[in-house]
Amino acid sequence: MANHVSTYVSFENLSKEAEEFLTNIDMSKENDEVLMNFVNEEVGDTRQDWVDAFGAKWVYFDDISENTACLVSAWSPPEALLDKMYDKLHSLNSPNLELWATYDDEMPNFIGTWGRIGDFYYEEYVEDEHYESVIGCNPHILDEEGDWEDYNEDWPELLDKWHDSEYECFKQCYAEHLEELEILKTD
Repeated sequence: MANHVSTYVSFENLSKEAEEFLTNIDMSKENDEVLMNFVNEEVGDTRQDWVDAFGAKWVYFDDISENTACLVSAWSPPEALLDKMYDKLHSLNSPNLELWATYDDEMPNFIGTWGRIGDFYYEEYVEDEHYESVIGCNPHILDEEGDWEDYNEDWPELLDKWHDSEYECFKQCYAEHLEELEILKTD
């Protein structure tokens, strides 16, 4: 069975037109029809077609609102779909759109973040063997044999802090990107 990856997306600087587009998506329709709101090309029905078009062998929206979306995908975050979502919403009179996503595998074997503003991309990906050094704890407490014993109640708070720090890095890196562009214009 495929591991489910949950992706939580937020949008900043959306136009009213883009907000209305999101709120008018009919979530009662079939998954393929919901996805096609963001795709301008024909998508085949093989696993590779979906990986190419969406970034995962399957993906669906769990929820969409005027400034957020929740997705579930198989084995990987749907980065190609995030890109398509950005392009679609940007085209709806949202020139300063910011898309920020956090994701985690259900085990979790990995966690990460993904962001985009214009042509600037940001991504951070952490595999489970690095949780202790990056997050400050593991999601599960291990017994003496190294098997999962209990859920670590510190995990959600520390993971949220890490997401917040990554968002600050995203914004700082974007500011530095803009500064570099200004320097290149003056050279």
